[in-house]
Amino acid sequence: MRTGRWSQSQQPTANQRKGVNNLRFGRLREEIHLKFGTLQNFANAVGIKYCSLIRKLSKKTEFTREEIARCCEVLDIPIVRIPELFFYD
Repeated sequence: MRTGRWSQSQQPTANQRKGVNNLRFGRLREEIHLKFGTLQNFANAVGIKYCSLIRKLSKKTEFTREEIARCCEVLDIPIVRIPELFFYD
């Protein structure tokens, strides 16, 4: 018997309910690989742990404002590109 609109196997994660799936990182990953080659090198440059970066890129946790600003700084990306790299239009 279904008690809600989601079956047990389809239950959204907390991040999905918060809208984290509205984030996209394909273009961000492209920028990272062009400038740093690996996610590990990028994580070191930003000052976060590699596993934390993976969780953020996997949409399991969110980037903080400070982390977004630091990403743009180390990638030499203008702040105006934040929506393009981190959010849907």
